[in-house]
Amino acid sequence: MDNLFELEDGSVAILDYESDEETKQYIKEVLGMTQIGRMLMDEGRQKGRKEGRKEGRKEGRKEDDIERAKKTALNMLKRGDSLADVAEILELSPDIIKAWSEEACALV
Repeated sequence: MDNLFELEDGSVAILDYESDEETKQYIKEVLGMTQIGRMLMDEGRQKGRKEGRKEGRKEGRKEDDIERAKKTALNMLKRGDSLADVAEILELSPDIIKAWSEEACALV
């Protein structure tokens, strides 16, 4: 393996210059056996979890916003507002408002 070097102090240096998949897997396995490698993997997992939770909250807020807009649109239509007015006020396409309205009618 020509990109793994043991330094004078006993530490190891890896130069990864377009390694093939087999070499990358070997390096990953070797690093996984070291305390530093485990630490790096743990940090990566923690970062991934944190980003996943953040993305999940963002998606949840987006879904809540859509549900709120849908409820508002349906209430406005019940009140007698035109489809065009509802779409303009909510800054959505008339097609979306129409689909929500049709969906609501199908459920009743």
